[in-house]
Amino acid sequence: MVAGFLDDSRIANSRYVRSQLALPAAVQRLKTLPGVETILAATIALEIGDVGRFATCQHLASYAGTTPRVASSGGKTRYGRLRADVNRYLKWAYVEAANVVALQQGRWASRHVVRLDRRIAARRGHPKAIGAVARHLAEASFWVLSRNEDYREPVPGNPLGDPKPAATRPGA
Repeated sequence: MVAGFLDDSRIANSRYVRSQLALPAAVQRLKTLPGVETILAATIALEIGDVGRFATCQHLASYAGTTPRVASSGGKTRYGRLRADVNRYLKWAYVEAANVVALQQGRWASRHVVRLDRRIAARRGHPKAIGAVARHLAEASFWVLSRNEDYREPVPGNPLGDPKPAATRPGA
């Protein structure tokens, strides 16, 4: 009886705190990313700060540690592990979100991130797939925050996330 009362009380308090907590617009936008909920969205928003300090989405992905090391010699290129000398909290948040995507494959089968995870995991294994999904989420965060729009699934044949289809872009 006491345990049931405490559980009900804890749930009621948790709901009250959530109802009183006003989340910033950036956190609300980041929550539209696959695998990102309140804690990860807040971590990502606080660690990124002003997204304007990054010139491109690739710069943000590199800062977040979701890009692999690259070694080139004699015309050969080798991609290594994800970088270690990065913002650890941001890297943790993106890797956690990528793991959520991997766990939710059955529910999100039609989403781009799940297809990306499955394609890379089949060829290169689970760890490489998590890194690739984390990078996609980092780059998507840049676009979500810089354009001040919710996350949208990428258009096939349009890897840069340009809102115009390839047929309507100049030079396409």
